[in-house]
Amino acid sequence: MKTEKIEYNQEIYATTCGLIISGYDLYDKSNDTLHSFIQEIYALDIHEEVCNWFKQARTGQVEVNPYWPRGFALLSAAYFVSSEGYFNLENFMNFFDNTGIEDPISRQDFRGWISAFPHMLGLMKNKTAGLWKKYCKILDGFKSEYLDAVNKANDISRDFFGENAKDLIFVPNPLFSPNATDFVHIGEKIAVIGHSCDVESMLHESLHVELAKYRDKFTNLVSTHGIKKFANPSKMSELGYKNESAIIEECFVRAISTILSSGDAMRLSAHANQGFTSVSLIGQHFISMHPTSSLKVLPLGLPLFSICNLDELVQCILNILNSEI
Repeated sequence: MKTEKIEYNQEIYATTCGLIISGYDLYDKSNDTLHSFIQEIYALDIHEEVCNWFKQARTGQVEVNPYWPRGFALLSAAYFVSSEGYFNLENFMNFFDNTGIEDPISRQDFRGWISAFPHMLGLMKNKTAGLWKKYCKILDGFKSEYLDAVNKANDISRDFFGENAKDLIFVPNPLFSPNATDFVHIGEKIAVIGHSCDVESMLHESLHVELAKYRDKFTNLVSTHGIKKFANPSKMSELGYKNESAIIEECFVRAISTILSSGDAMRLSAHANQGFTSVSLIGQHFISMHPTSSLKVLPLGLPLFSICNLDELVQCILNILNSEI
């Protein structure tokens, strides 16, 4: 069955509206169309109980995104609520735990809070239904741009992963922060949720699914060398990264997604400057081991090898890092 590449998701929309009416203001304020639409959301008559519940998504623990990680959790939770309103809480908690993300308050508090999500979602869907068609028309204005990036990302993913490639779909959410992109992995599909769509971000989120299985090896790498060899601890704290194996995973994801999307040494350096200091080194080794058809010229002048298996690729880079760091 053919998978639709762009998904307009009313549950994601209603959830984001719930965040907005509770004070979320990280959206792109320079877009007049979106700004005008958000004023209509503010004008909705939403019960105080609903606003207060959504306010709990703002933990304030991460300076650059005070809604991390609960804002992400709410969007992903929308995929675990059935059309009848049943919330598979256990499956969702397994998904959340597998991301390696830790709630800054406590797992118990998070679980108790998120368990009320289907009720709050139902209330928000009813209140925001009248604006849904208008919102879809706004999304239509970006659809060709979305589709071009999604198609390119899927082509690159199939070239890289072969028959193991997951279907990548994009779920537009321009009401959210331009700097936030999230994902949900369901079966053979990876739904990437974001303000806008670009190839690197699509590949970035899909690589998290594939690289999660190497976390034990990433943990061993940190145990041997310390996190300072791979990332800037203070910047990681500012960005909300607490799990050290997840930091190493993020470095690998950023490096590989950059190269696969035809990024260059400058783009690798940009990630390194954000605090993921080992991204440039990992990217250099990735280029040397797995040149892709999209890389017409190797910007770093490294020798070519051909490693088509992700397990071999990650292990080779880990071996090199162990010997070089």
